[in-house]
Amino acid sequence: MNTRKIMHSMEKDFNEEFLKLRQGLEIHLKQDFDIKVTRNFLKDYVPKEVIGKAEILLDTILNYLMEQAGFDLEQADIKLQNSFYERDFRKIIRKWTKKVENQLTLEPSSIQFSLDTRLLYGSTTAGMTAVAGVAATVAFSTGRVIAAIIGGIATLIASAIAFKLGFEKGASKSRSKVKSEVEHYIADSETLVLEWLKRVVNVFAAEFDEFCRANAYSPGKE
Repeated sequence: MNTRKIMHSMEKDFNEEFLKLRQGLEIHLKQDFDIKVTRNFLKDYVPKEVIGKAEILLDTILNYLMEQAGFDLEQADIKLQNSFYERDFRKIIRKWTKKVENQLTLEPSSIQFSLDTRLLYGSTTAGMTAVAGVAATVAFSTGRVIAAIIGGIATLIASAIAFKLGFEKGASKSRSKVKSEVEHYIADSETLVLEWLKRVVNVFAAEFDEFCRANAYSPGKE
């Protein structure tokens, strides 16, 4: 069986399905999307979508495999052709994919987002403000307890404001990071799905070749 031809036929379908996945995610990654809500949603949503695309592609590739097998059996007698369809190769392959060791497994099973950039920006800005505030308070408070307390409170308020400003400043980079990590996960998943589909093709081809040998038939076409 010409497995290379089958994978080539499936290539367009493969690219289209993952393009649809990316296009479908655009609505969740529009400008000014809520970072926390979107991260929590996408971490499990994207892997589920990938698995769904893999199932669609499995059906597609089984169609190509059955079509190729039928083509290879064109010169066989009707009895052998009927025997092939009665054996139900689709069912054999689907049963194979249900075994634990043959299931499509995404690694990791959910998107592992990195630290929210806004927290880094906010903490850094607040920390700098706090250091400056403490230094000023110490310099100003020698012998003046009340002034030191007031200065400390002012420093806390200033730090909180600085954290908020830094947090908001980091939003743009944080959104870009989310988009980048989602794309990275999809790209890695594409590789896993493609390798899994290749295994499916190879298993089907091996089963079909064994069927032909057992029936003393040599496909005359590829």
